[in-house]
Amino acid sequence: MGSTPALQHRRRFADAATCDGTVGRSFRAIALCAVLSIIAGCNSAAPPSDDLRTGYEALAASQYEQAMAAADRFLQASPSGPGAAEAMYLRGRAIEQRVKSSDAEALADLRQARKLYEQALLLRPAPLTETYLHVSLGNVCYWLEDYAAAEAEWSAAVDKLPSEDLRSLVLYRIGVCQQRLGKWALADATFAAVQRQYPSTPAASSAARQQGARQFHVQVAAFQSILSAENMVKKLRGEGFPAMRLARPEKNLHLVMVGPLPDYPRARAMKDRLVHAGYKDVMIVP
Repeated sequence: MGSTPALQHRRRFADAATCDGTVGRSFRAIALCAVLSIIAGCNSAAPPSDDLRTGYEALAASQYEQAMAAADRFLQASPSGPGAAEAMYLRGRAIEQRVKSSDAEALADLRQARKLYEQALLLRPAPLTETYLHVSLGNVCYWLEDYAAAEAEWSAAVDKLPSEDLRSLVLYRIGVCQQRLGKWALADATFAAVQRQYPSTPAASSAARQQGARQFHVQVAAFQSILSAENMVKKLRGEGFPAMRLARPEKNLHLVMVGPLPDYPRARAMKDRLVHAGYKDVMIVP
């Protein structure tokens, strides 16, 4: 059985929408920045309580059970008062990031985190907390493959993030959602904005690679040997898959791709077919 987006989330929290690990690592800075901001008490009208401060310090240290316990203590005392949104955000982040033992558990945690973020937004949180809630809600929606919701949540937050690095990464991820929704021209405009507003950033490099796409492929493998790539193409075609070899001389690689697929749902279905046929390390591009 293949890995679903929820299981991929379990393996690599907040990774990029492409194979670009640099963007994935940088995107995690958004979550860390939120934690540090709330610990400092800079985004709340009232000073943070001991429970909140302790909880966010536990979250920053990857002590998720302690973080959830601190959030629960705060919410039991003040379920909807000042600081409740920050406590819900804390609990959602701990649930989202804790280690999972199964695909079903990963999916359940994403859904639970989504509910907490949505509830917290109803409490009229402080502006910076609200911004990070939209970012985190967009992230879980993305991994739940609700790309329309992810686009909307990230769009609500991108201009309010406190640093250019974070804005560039969120804007890039908006473009990825637009591609997966079939909004090719709008995605191109978004990727162009990333490159124009945030040049020389990892997000701009990724945006340049994805700009101009009008279809999807599923990448099955990458080889340095052209013969190995051609042999796999032949094998895949024999199994009924529309395979092709794509040379990437700048990386000295030959990619084995299946496609093209006109939209993301069909690319997702093709990926599932390949996984069920025994090809495990496949990914949709762009």
